[in-house]
Amino acid sequence: MKIHFIHIILVVCTFGFPLKGFSQIEKLDSIISQREKIKNEKEARLNELKKIYEDSKSPVSGLEILDKIYEEYYTYSYDSAMYYADKELRLATESGDDEYKNKALLHKALLNTKGGYYPEAERILTGIDTTTLSKENLNQYYTSLFWLNLYLGDFTKDQSLKPILREKMEESLKGIVDNTQPGTTEYFFNLAERFKISENNRDSAFVYYNKVIEEAPENSKIYASSAYSLAEHYKLKGKYKEYKDWLIKAAISDISTPLKENLALQELAMLLYDEDKGELERSTNYMAVAWDDALFYGNNMRIVDISRKLPYLFPVYLDSIKEKEHRSVMALIIVSVLLLVMIGMFALIHKKNKQLNQQRDELHNQSNNLKALNSQLSDLNENLSVTNQKLIESNDRLHGINIRRENLAKIWIDICAAHLYKMKSYKIMVRQKVKAHLANDLLNNSAFKPIDEEDAQAFLARFDKAFLDLYPDFISEVNGLLKEDSRFVIKTPNTLNTELRICSLIRLGVKDSSEMADLLFASSQTIYNNRTKLRNKAKEKEGFEEKIRELSTGK
Repeated sequence: MKIHFIHIILVVCTFGFPLKGFSQIEKLDSIISQREKIKNEKEARLNELKKIYEDSKSPVSGLEILDKIYEEYYTYSYDSAMYYADKELRLATESGDDEYKNKALLHKALLNTKGGYYPEAERILTGIDTTTLSKENLNQYYTSLFWLNLYLGDFTKDQSLKPILREKMEESLKGIVDNTQPGTTEYFFNLAERFKISENNRDSAFVYYNKVIEEAPENSKIYASSAYSLAEHYKLKGKYKEYKDWLIKAAISDISTPLKENLALQELAMLLYDEDKGELERSTNYMAVAWDDALFYGNNMRIVDISRKLPYLFPVYLDSIKEKEHRSVMALIIVSVLLLVMIGMFALIHKKNKQLNQQRDELHNQSNNLKALNSQLSDLNENLSVTNQKLIESNDRLHGINIRRENLAKIWIDICAAHLYKMKSYKIMVRQKVKAHLANDLLNNSAFKPIDEEDAQAFLARFDKAFLDLYPDFISEVNGLLKEDSRFVIKTPNTLNTELRICSLIRLGVKDSSEMADLLFASSQTIYNNRTKLRNKAKEKEGFEEKIRELSTGK
């Protein structure tokens, strides 16, 4: 109960600090959380291109792939882009391909400009003969020249150079537009840039930036640049809601492309900080992402630019953390006081309910005792029922055994009676022969035998039936002791062969072979041979007959 009360208090305490949610902001946060996945997909595309390059058979195809790899790295990793531009330049020089050689030089000039190496960029551009350039390379040439003059104009302290650099920028923009295929998104974007920078006609630029937005994929550099330019347009118009929305769209495009030069995210971080100090944590996170991307790309200018902004955010962020800690401490004090009050109330209620609880416990104990007694009686009845059932089953088994034993006794009585009758007849015949002085005839008479073959077979048949009636599973149990290929198959029911009869006599306790020979009407040698054969058939010869004696005993 205490835990539930604390939970309620904490929920109430948080009502004073509502969260502000924006669908576009949430989308941006989601994209930022997937940066690692987006990065892995980018790396996979790059690895696939590198493999294609390794498998390329001709310099032309190799140069084409190297140019694609450079384009992928251009806004992703400065050092890697420079590495593949150098590689493209070497291969183009070796193969004598002037088109790709100029293209590689222009890549290096643009990269040096972006990295702040202006003299090197200017040296490369000055050394290129523009009269030999294709339309595509002329576009790249003017693009590199535009960015070089733009950055020089931003960083130069010589005010007399600024108009000159400005004029060169405008000439470069005209060259870019003139060498771009009309009707393409690149053409619309370059036209918008010319209207904005050269003619200061932002309304016309606005129209063409929107055409780019309508046609270009959201995860492309040209879309991100157009979205950022639209954000600037709305800012100048004083429409800060639209300004913020387009900054978010530009940042989403930067990260999903991915571009590691995400200026939009930096500007959005500062905007959130200026608008609402409650968004300080989010704005700090955005700036940290921009810083991480700048370090990854290796752009010194971006790193310097972000490092200027970070000192404004982190002290305030630390103050915000301290303020949250102060609020947490106050909330903890309030909760502690309320807990003390609750403890006092619980103590009073506990005292009032103690007697009722004791009475309830006594009744509960009595009830449990009665349940325990009932359970014991139930267990006793169940045990008695089980015992009675076992006794009934035991009686049934004993009754069956007694019936089989009575049958066996009857068979032995019949056999003995028949044998006594034959002996009586034999004695009468002997007496008659002696009285008639026919002793020699008696000695020579072989016509009468106490037990003939027919009697022996009848005896054995009745023995087989009686034994199997008493031990119905005996044959299968014997087979269980024998090897699989030596087991007995009895075709006629209730009959035993000689070897099984020997086993049955062993089971009945007869050990001597001569005694077995008399009972089975066979010679001692025959019994011995069969006993030996049985042991050879056994899985385990040692103790075979002892195991026979234990069959059908329940052991």
